[in-house]
Amino acid sequence: MLLALRNTNDILNACIIMHHVIIEDEQDIDEIDFNYESNDHILVISTSYKHTHELFEFTQTYLYIRDK
Repeated sequence: MLLALRNTNDILNACIIMHHVIIEDEQDIDEIDFNYESNDHILVISTSYKHTHELFEFTQTYLYIRDK
C-alpha cells in the first residue's frame, strides 16, 4: 500500500510539473504566427528509396516489436 501511495505521489508531482511547463510555454503563444495557408515558404520534400543500413535496422526492430 505504501509503495502504491508513493507511486501515486510521484505521478501527481510529475503531472504538476508538466502542467507548469505547458503553462509557461503557452505564455508566448501570441507571438507565433500560425498562418498555415501562406505560400511564402514552400517545403520541397524528396523521397529516398535507398535501402540503407539504418532503414534495415529500423524495419527489423519494428517487426520484432510488432511480433512480440
